[in-house]
Amino acid sequence: AACLTSWQQRYDQLSAGRFDGLFEEFWFGRVQLFYEELNQTVHQSGGAWPGTRTFAVPVAIDGTGCFGGEVYTAHSMLTMSGETELDFRTPPRLKMLACSVDSEALRSFAEHVQRDVGAELKGRCVVPTTPQQISALGALLSAMMSNLQAAPELLQHAAMRKAIEQGLFETLLDAASAMRAPSAESPPSLR
Repeated sequence: AACLTSWQQRYDQLSAGRFDGLFEEFWFGRVQLFYEELNQTVHQSGGAWPGTRTFAVPVAIDGTGCFGGEVYTAHSMLTMSGETELDFRTPPRLKMLACSVDSEALRSFAEHVQRDVGAELKGRCVVPTTPQQISALGALLSAMMSNLQAAPELLQHAAMRKAIEQGLFETLLDAASAMRAPSAESPPSLR
């Protein structure tokens, strides 16, 4: 839990056995990109840094988990604001890519490119997506992570940081548009 910079978190392991995990993060501009891998069921509580919006996608998941009282699957996008209390239960095995971005920077970018962020970015939710939508966001986050692992010096250049940030913001706005699309089936809730 302490590995995630600027978050206040607590992890409680719920399943028996030895815990193995992996965590990596990169910061650039107003973006925190991170990867987390867990081999046990864990309850995570706490929250992100204030003024942010976090988006997460499972890249490998064994079963389902629970986020804010809603069940999530391999085809769910998770999102929450920095002002929302984290309530996240993982399945027995989870690999996840996520990013936390400055909400105001994302809104400003949306206005600049004449895109609507909308009210759907308030609070916390599990967003059912199509395999294509979740794949596009997961592929971008994965490519960013791989490129930064291979060449972290890319972040030394302001123009590169800005280009990475803008590419991410564009993909996040596309993902957010999925929140407006009516879903044929609502996700199950534990509330």
